[in-house]
Amino acid sequence: MTSSIHKELLQITNAIFFKGSTTYSFSSLFFSRDKFKWISLFYAFVRVIDNLVDERPVQSEAFYQFKKDYILSQNGKKSTLALISGICALQKRFGIDASYILSFLDSMEFDLQPSFVISSIEKCITYMYGSAEIIGIIMSKIIGVPPESFAYARLIGRSMQYVNFLRDIREDYAIGRVYIPNSHAYIKKLDKEYSACYPKYPEYDEFVRNELMRSLGWLYEGLYGFCYMPRSYAIPILTATMMYHRIAQEVFKSPTISYYKPKFRPKKIEVLLKGFQTILTYQESRFDIHSLKRKFIFTLD
Repeated sequence: MTSSIHKELLQITNAIFFKGSTTYSFSSLFFSRDKFKWISLFYAFVRVIDNLVDERPVQSEAFYQFKKDYILSQNGKKSTLALISGICALQKRFGIDASYILSFLDSMEFDLQPSFVISSIEKCITYMYGSAEIIGIIMSKIIGVPPESFAYARLIGRSMQYVNFLRDIREDYAIGRVYIPNSHAYIKKLDKEYSACYPKYPEYDEFVRNELMRSLGWLYEGLYGFCYMPRSYAIPILTATMMYHRIAQEVFKSPTISYYKPKFRPKKIEVLLKGFQTILTYQESRFDIHSLKRKFIFTLD
């Protein structure tokens, strides 16, 4: 890919990045300029595909054409789509196997169904492997941490995805998607019997808090991955992780209320301040995991 095309593509991917995610885009500003441009490119690729399957009606034809063009690009045919050319350049630069991208596309293809209910945590984890854990692995390759850390990156990605599911549970249900196993009955009851005055639904609150604790368990395991990261790389990833915990904490405090209200998103200034605070707090070259875990707790305050 020539430098002129790359500059044009970078302008597009940056626009997609900052429009699509406050948490990821602003925490990623703490990466070096070179790392940021590749992360921005990768995020834009993920976001474009995600938008195709989330739009109503879903853009099935466009998705399958995109997937076909990507597969052809892996078989030696040069793509006319700048974003696919960019992903090919990223794969070559960081040694990213096509199987990772295809796993992501497989999970996104699952979302093309008119409706679905994921019935077990095992099936949910299978979905999250392609939709989130793979993202963690590719990010690890981009920033250049050793393969020993990949398993931890997968767990952090899984934890973040599960928090998203719990925050967006009503929004997903409205378009026929139930990602959280065993949540269907609770959601139907909330829609049928509860109103905008947000009365307490203790059974639902307990269910959601238990699922958030499940996500926290994955996060606690994933935090060990920071032992493999230079501090300069750990700062932006830890900032994003803390922002996702902030989302989870909001849901944990009042699950029933969170169900009815617009989904919580951290503000731009909040992400930036957390990044600078993280820089000041963690001056050592490596992180103490036990003290780090104490940053991630749930309270009802």
